Amino acid sequence: MKRRSETRMLVFFFLAVANFLSWLAVAVPHATAQAVSPTQPTLKILTHNVWYGFTKKTEPRHARWLAWMKEQAADIVVQQELNEYTPARLAQEAATWGHPYSELLKEDGFATGITSRFPLTDVERLRDGFHHGLLRCRVQGLWVYVIHFHPSHFARRIEEARLLAEDIRSLPEAEPRIVLAGDFNGFSPIDQAHYDQDEQLVPFFQMLDQRDPNARNLNAGKMDYGGIDAIQGQGFIDTVAHFRNPKASFAGTFPTRLVSDEDHGSDRRLDYIFVSPNLLPHVQRAEILRNETTELLSDHVPVTATIDLNMPRIEIDQARRGFKLQGTKTAFTPWGFNYDHDRHGRLIEDYWHDEWATVEEDFREMKALGANVVRVHLQFGKFMASASQPDAKSLGQLKKLIRLAEDTGLYLDLTGLGCYHKQDVPDWYDQLTQAERWQTQAVFWQAIAKTCATSSAIFCYDLMNEPVVPGGTGRRDDWLGAAFGDKHFVQFIALETGGQPRPEIAAEWIAGLADAIRQEDTQSLITVGLVPWSLDRPGLTSGFPPDKVSERLDFISVHLYPEQGKLEEALETLQGFAAVGKPVVIEEMFNLQCDGPTLASFIERSSDQATGWIGFYWGQTAEEYDPPSTIPDAMMLAWLKIFQSQRPKP
Repeated sequence: MKRRSETRMLVFFFLAVANFLSWLAVAVPHATAQAVSPTQPTLKILTHNVWYGFTKKTEPRHARWLAWMKEQAADIVVQQELNEYTPARLAQEAATWGHPYSELLKEDGFATGITSRFPLTDVERLRDGFHHGLLRCRVQGLWVYVIHFHPSHFARRIEEARLLAEDIRSLPEAEPRIVLAGDFNGFSPIDQAHYDQDEQLVPFFQMLDQRDPNARNLNAGKMDYGGIDAIQGQGFIDTVAHFRNPKASFAGTFPTRLVSDEDHGSDRRLDYIFVSPNLLPHVQRAEILRNETTELLSDHVPVTATIDLNMPRIEIDQARRGFKLQGTKTAFTPWGFNYDHDRHGRLIEDYWHDEWATVEEDFREMKALGANVVRVHLQFGKFMASASQPDAKSLGQLKKLIRLAEDTGLYLDLTGLGCYHKQDVPDWYDQLTQAERWQTQAVFWQAIAKTCATSSAIFCYDLMNEPVVPGGTGRRDDWLGAAFGDKHFVQFIALETGGQPRPEIAAEWIAGLADAIRQEDTQSLITVGLVPWSLDRPGLTSGFPPDKVSERLDFISVHLYPEQGKLEEALETLQGFAAVGKPVVIEEMFNLQCDGPTLASFIERSSDQATGWIGFYWGQTAEEYDPPSTIPDAMMLAWLKIFQSQRPKP
């Protein structure tokens, strides 16, 4: 594993300075990270058009609606047609159903609003181009848009969908989780079969278009589905349609019995809750709340969706070649960073007690850059007070790190047993026999797994970074490999083989640690970070040939740094790891010995063998590196541009 150290990297960096400088000409948008408050297991979202702000048929309708709202126990409430409402009135009513936070779009016309149990941040009120306006805010890590599109003009609704897409593209996150909720006043292509059978619907809209010269409900005399089709074309999923039984009869949201004394046409679905694709696996259910009570509360009935904000666990897919979200068919592609030290070269345990705000900021920056996995390197000496006693303070801080990962939606690759700083390795640890050393390593992993077992934010446990079984017949006198700068990334699991085949020693060691983990955590994945010279080839080898040591591993992790002019060799090495038949994650990669375009090509061409890629992040964004003041800074800036430009699609 390699680190950002100017004196250590210069040997390689001069290799392609010219190429790097040209590479830096590529522009990269800077994404600002947003804070995420601690989440609860589920969020119930409810949207309701309340009909002219209760100025029509006011009582007992309004009183009944307030009582009904209190019973719903919703966490986020989206409303349309808050006519004659003020922010104070909305806040007062929200308090009756337990919501201390509220935002009103405007105080004129057909206003929209949102209330919540949780703080509403990043509030934007957009009026230009929208018939009623657009209200957007952030709550519990979700971007929520309050929708009320044009009621009588199909082309205006299509234009509003386009303007909505523009605002979504301006969001600071690479993969924002988005909810669109409200009265879209449009028709879904999913419901077209029902509308085609309704012989009264087109004549009804013809009458409306003739009555109002500014209205264009119909498009060339036919029902138009363009507004909702545009929303779906942006990738958003209609939650009610997603959960609807295909054999169930059609259910609309407008009109209701409350307005049966007026001619509002046939039953149709105008109210929706859409979610972005990355949020769909979290949606537990969605439904139209149409019953005897809601039929008399407004001219529209409410729609609700329940979203589980807990992260789904990651598991191996059915083909055994990649990953997916547990309980779904949604593929998961690890794409992230080694967060192995800060910008000053300190290991995380050196500062995470006193400078926790730095860790929080870095996690949010990594999320904003588009990462979904962060690899954290846990040092043995910081987590073990003695051979049999884990360090409670470090375990407590690990719990805090897990909560941060859950809050930011980042999965953790926990790499353990690190001895990177030789001065931090306990003397008693080096004095243990091989059997005793393996036993205390098992205690380490059992304690880590016990701490992490209940969290779905654990992507994997990486047993050790770049372990090696010694070769030859002699006995080593040191458990650590040669230093790379001031750090030891290679570690020996034995000092001698005693005549036992090296792969047998490696497999036995893996099995013992896997058993320790499985005593506490039966679900999270297990791997080990292998050097590229682990393949059974002539020359230097690690004693960890993947085809002979992977039985207890859920997937293969390899560390590959392509060399300039040797891209084919790197891909051939990768193929050797992929031949095992398990998913392969390139757990370390960097443009250390090659230029940026070569690394970009390596990532692209490796996709046939690999199903995940993890690079490096050391606490500074691309904007902070630009313009670079040193060659290492230029290298890091080039890497971050690669990371953003080649991010896999969700």
